[in-house]
Order: sequence, then C-alpha cells, then structure tokens
Amino acid sequence: MAINVNSRFGFRFLGDLKSKIYHDLYNEKHDCKVNQIIISGNGVRFEPDNEEQAEKEGFSKCSNCMN
Repeated sequence: MAINVNSRFGFRFLGDLKSKIYHDLYNEKHDCKVNQIIISGNGVRFEPDNEEQAEKEGFSKCSNCMN
C-alpha cells in the first residue's frame, strides 16, 4: 500500500505519484530530485518497503538510482 510522506526518513523506496517512478533513497542521485518529489506532495512510501511492492502498485524503477 502506498502511503503519503512528508520526509525522507524511515523508509528506503520513494514513489512519485505524478511520474509513477520509484527511487532507492540508499542510492539516491542528484537527478532523482527527491526533495522536489516530497515538497510537491507527490511522494509515497510503500508497505512493505520493497521493490516488489512498488512494482505491484504500478511504479517503474528510476533509471538513475536503480541500476
């Protein structure tokens, strides 16, 4: 289940509701623009916090931090 977030702490994978792309906060790159995703209100975390759940919910891997 995707849950809205207002910070980057306490989870590993961040989804962008607008682009339907998810990011690995443990391997974050500048081009991921994670802060902008969170500030815009489009950031979600996944429960459970793993790649499988993100993909199950229709999100695709970020080409910057997930390769």
